[in-house]
Amino acid sequence: MKGLFSSLFAFLKPVSVDSAGPDPQAASTNAAKEWLMLMDRGEYRTGWNEAAPSLKTAQPCDPWTDTVATRHGKAGKVIVREVTGFRLRPARTEDALHTAVVDFRSQYEGGLMKERVTLEHVGGTWRTSAYSLG
Repeated sequence: MKGLFSSLFAFLKPVSVDSAGPDPQAASTNAAKEWLMLMDRGEYRTGWNEAAPSLKTAQPCDPWTDTVATRHGKAGKVIVREVTGFRLRPARTEDALHTAVVDFRSQYEGGLMKERVTLEHVGGTWRTSAYSLG
């Protein structure tokens, strides 16, 4: 039985706080907020350029920026945004060490919206790998 548990736990790799910085929740949440400010200012191409390699590989710049611009255009300007959830897990890509998911409740001129920013810890920096607004 002891061997079974040892084998099971060998596959479960805990998220190392040290490799994601001293406070991965604060660091990734701050990175998500800074990146969202680019979206709020309509700097969609800059947001794509600063994103994780996995986002750039999955979605070319022009279609991605067009989609985000359309969604933000319908929502209007953001009035207030608050963090409503956070999760940290091992990354799914070879390039990233960890993935953080930060959920927001955001009041836009067009109404209350949920936003989710998924970030990957790549090369010592938290970078956006996915974004949803709805």
